[in-house]
Formats: sequence, structure tokens, C-alpha cells
Amino acid sequence: MLQSNPSIYSAGKVYNAERFRKMRALGYNVRARWIDMSDEAALNKTLLWELCHRDASDADMVIIYCHKWTDYLLGSIVEAGHVMGRDKPVYSINDCIHTVANKVSDCAYTAHPLWTKILNNDSSHVEITDGYRRAMSHYVANFWDNKKLPTF
Repeated sequence: MLQSNPSIYSAGKVYNAERFRKMRALGYNVRARWIDMSDEAALNKTLLWELCHRDASDADMVIIYCHKWTDYLLGSIVEAGHVMGRDKPVYSINDCIHTVANKVSDCAYTAHPLWTKILNNDSSHVEITDGYRRAMSHYVANFWDNKKLPTF
């Protein structure tokens, strides 16, 4: 792995952990220890949140993956706040109930200049590999000043 590979905190539902591990295996610098935790270890919510806060805050960016419209991603929104508070970008792949205005929330945080939505023009589902590629391309073009980057 190249040292110049921007670090990514992967945020989403627990059932997506395997997808996030796949992205790491493809060469993305995924730094999210929660995706490797056993179910038993994840039951310690205090430890889990301490790790998630640290990993998200230390990452160069956060990628939130919305696999289903019905995904409740409140934890991911908190993690996004950790990095935006450090002037780092957040990418959300696909929309879900927490990224589109609804009766409960106007989801104003998605209007923050550091929040970028990765969507298809035809509203079709963005596969995670394409979403990560597009997020990385945007990050490199807008935030990264090191030219020794891997190509995805």
C-alpha cells in the first residue's frame, strides 16, 4: 500500500462490513476497525464508539454507503460530523432516509460544502466499487495535493 493513499473511514450498516473489507482488499486505504470486530466485541458500545470516533476523525475522508433506502444511518451521520468538524470531506453513496429531506428532518447537513452525494443521473443504485472510485476521484481533484496516488 502506498503511503500517499488517502485514508477512508467507511460508514454504514453492520451488514455492509464485508463490502467495506472488499474495498480494502481492492487497495482502498479503509481505516475502520469496526468492520473487523466480532459481534461480541461490538456489543461493548462504549468501546465501539471510541474506536469509530477515533478512526473517523483520523481519516482523510468518510464514505457513507447507503445500500438500501430504508437504512437508518444515524451513527454514520455522527461520524460524518466528526470529520466535517475537522474540515475533511464526506461522501454519501446513494440516498437513504437520512440523506433526503423528509417529514422528520430537512437533512440540512447534506448541504454542507464538504458533503458530496454520489448518485447516478438516472436514480439507479450506485454499486459500492463505482461509488468509491467516484469519491476518490473527487477527493483527488479537490482535496489532495500529493501526485503519487494509486489509480482505481
